[in-house]
Amino acid sequence: MKFMKTIAILAALSTLLLGSPAIADEYQAQFQGALTIGKQYSYIFYFGEITGDSVVYFFETNSVVGKKITSVCRNNQLCAGIATLEQVEDSKLPQGIPETTSGNYRIISVLKASPDTFNRGNGAGLGYSSSQDISYCSTTLKSRERDSQINVRQGPGINYAIQHYGYGGDMVDILNNQGNPNQMKSARDGEGFLWYQVGFQISRAYGWVREDFLTIPPIECRN
Repeated sequence: MKFMKTIAILAALSTLLLGSPAIADEYQAQFQGALTIGKQYSYIFYFGEITGDSVVYFFETNSVVGKKITSVCRNNQLCAGIATLEQVEDSKLPQGIPETTSGNYRIISVLKASPDTFNRGNGAGLGYSSSQDISYCSTTLKSRERDSQINVRQGPGINYAIQHYGYGGDMVDILNNQGNPNQMKSARDGEGFLWYQVGFQISRAYGWVREDFLTIPPIECRN
């Protein structure tokens, strides 16, 4: 009993002198990568093909976070969103979560999650600037059937290669025409169909989508 009292006194003194134990920093940020769903833990793994950097975002599969992410993103497919994150040391990673070169993050809560619209395997255009390249309008992709992919092409026409894809409901920025933010970049194909060049807000990918797969007039236009 005397020993336990001594421990309690030392703990109280430590709290007074050093303050409360440090709480891990949490902050809001974007995440994206390939989703792997496990029985206990799942994770989203990002690999930078140019830089070689890797990052992992993990969560308990059956938690509120897990149910929200897995309800919209598919196993072994790309997933992206905005979440509250907590950085975790390599030594504290749950079993089965891969180590990375640039950081490990536990997803605490999810504000938004959706299938990532950047298909890394087919040379998608990347790097548009939301401050320079977008027009004054943003809109969403639309599809005739639920969960059907919408092809995004290298140019305005079905004769151009498919470089990535999106899903109905994905938010996109319509790119501007030669630097004029008040003019949306569009072109007609040989059959007279109108196409718009769009950029995906999370993945930074861009390409051409036919008008009937976009919500036109746009959802939001800014002066």
